[in-house]
Amino acid sequence: MLWVTRKHIHLDRVASAWLIRRFVDREAHFAFLDQDEEGPPDSVPFALPGAEIGPHDDRGSTFRKILDGYSLGARELARMADVVEAAMVIAQDKELPPMDMDSHHFAATLVAFSEAMLVLRPDDHENLRASSIYYDALYQMLWATSGSAPVVASGGIVTRVLTYRAAVDWAVALPMWTDEPRS
Repeated sequence: MLWVTRKHIHLDRVASAWLIRRFVDREAHFAFLDQDEEGPPDSVPFALPGAEIGPHDDRGSTFRKILDGYSLGARELARMADVVEAAMVIAQDKELPPMDMDSHHFAATLVAFSEAMLVLRPDDHENLRASSIYYDALYQMLWATSGSAPVVASGGIVTRVLTYRAAVDWAVALPMWTDEPRS
């Protein structure tokens, strides 16, 4: 399926594309539109005004709207949505809601990473490809420390790594990120 959003993806739209590819449509391809451009009729728009999966607003991030729209209820994904939304607050220089220190650190790191990717990988397809490892790592950390994995203390790297290795239920099935622009 072809999914479309605006050009110059950042933070929520990168995280949303990662979520789509990993948990909604493993064969997803992405196209990036100019501000007033419309996607092909058979495409699925996201983070666009008027789209069923709209842009972030007072009801939450596009990432959370995808979670809700596709009934993705895993705790680690819900926590990831919290991190994405907190990162958006930080990026907009607004006051953060109360949250645990780990989530605050993850959000601040996500902002730094996302802003660096805008500079280092200005091509949207390359940004997605290069960013996927970061989102995979964040997901795996949340899976191992608060998700469906046996919960481990966040301070024990050996235990965390062993838990990560047990994550074959999702990691083995992950496609390599090879999304190329469609002509």
